[in-house]
Amino acid sequence: MVLFCRPSPDQIKRFIDRSNSLPLSYHPIGIARDSPRRFKIDEVSSVIGHGEVAFARAKQALIKWAQFDLGWVELHPQDAPVETGTVVAVLVRHPGHDSIEAMRGAVAE
Repeated sequence: MVLFCRPSPDQIKRFIDRSNSLPLSYHPIGIARDSPRRFKIDEVSSVIGHGEVAFARAKQALIKWAQFDLGWVELHPQDAPVETGTVVAVLVRHPGHDSIEAMRGAVAE
């Protein structure tokens, strides 16, 4: 959704609440796992450390949603639990406007 004014905290909360009841925007669930020919998986991996300390640090960063700490992206609510079904709003600042999208979490098993 494109916005020409920054949304208030109440507007963001209402957006998340409305998004909670929406179906997923893609079908079938699990499509990325099976990787059909028409589905491009954009995936990058790198080693960020070794051992239990590095793993714990990486895990904490994900729990705190640190991947969204980019300066031009905001996650709402910032303390959302990292668990399947959690819906968050991602507010992105673009030149001249903002956009907001909802994301529903899915934890890999």
